[in-house]
Amino acid sequence: MPAVQISAVSKTYRRRGRPPQRALDGLHLLVESGGVHGFLGPNGSGKTTTIRVLLGLVRPDAGGDIRLLDQPVPAGLPSVIGGVGALVETPLFFPGFSGRLNLRLLAESAGVSRARVEECLELVDLSERADDRFKGYSLGMKQRLGIAAALLKAPKLLILDEPSNGLDPAGIRDVRELIRRLGSDGHTTVLLSSHLLAEIQQVCDHVSILARGRCVASGPVAEVLAGSGTGDVRVRVPDRPAAAGVLIAAGFQCSPADDVIVVHGVTAPGEITRVLAEHGHYLEELVHVTPDLETAFLAITGDRA
Repeated sequence: MPAVQISAVSKTYRRRGRPPQRALDGLHLLVESGGVHGFLGPNGSGKTTTIRVLLGLVRPDAGGDIRLLDQPVPAGLPSVIGGVGALVETPLFFPGFSGRLNLRLLAESAGVSRARVEECLELVDLSERADDRFKGYSLGMKQRLGIAAALLKAPKLLILDEPSNGLDPAGIRDVRELIRRLGSDGHTTVLLSSHLLAEIQQVCDHVSILARGRCVASGPVAEVLAGSGTGDVRVRVPDRPAAAGVLIAAGFQCSPADDVIVVHGVTAPGEITRVLAEHGHYLEELVHVTPDLETAFLAITGDRA
């Protein structure tokens, strides 16, 4: 059973005195159960609107279909919302209360035991600082307490919207490791919305890429990377300048990079070997350049982002 299914959903914001703004444009999205699913796109691509539509906080335009844990949204939300945890934007807590007391108040209102509060504090590595006041927490600790609050009801689906926003490198690392642990426990599906390419590549199993309210690519991270490959090949030879001249004369597009030649748009790498050998240049190395997520993102979205 997929955790999230969205088909042909649009959302237009209408503001007095301003032209309509299309935030979602016939969006299709599928998030299978298990692991960490990255939801990637630049600011303004529709990620937060999608999350708000999923949680019933925003009503989409007429038409389309939304299902959360196999229940229609918004009609079926009451039956499944207890299995969904979400951290959207900055978490709000009582600043003068400790982290533990804040969680206990939330747990009491949700009918959750105090034992579960302690489990969640342990999950996010806040047990040792649980009795400190919230206002004294670093931004990273506040984000982790927000994730702990979202985990109180042991959700099947955890939705995190830009959880690393504004964090320093240490805070980003802590949140990243926490998300990786949550996604590997086998019980929780994590939908991670982010514009940080490195974050998605390091913690996610699958990724969906948004541009202007549409999903332009989706699948396992490795497949998305492979599918957006540019056909670049890295060539190492003893006489780099002369070999580059030979390849350019043969019609290849080349550019230098450190002590190698990068040949672009290669469909038949064997042709490189043949052309160089015919001119007395013999390869020391010829490897495909594996794109990172940044390269893939730019190749997939182009100027649509």
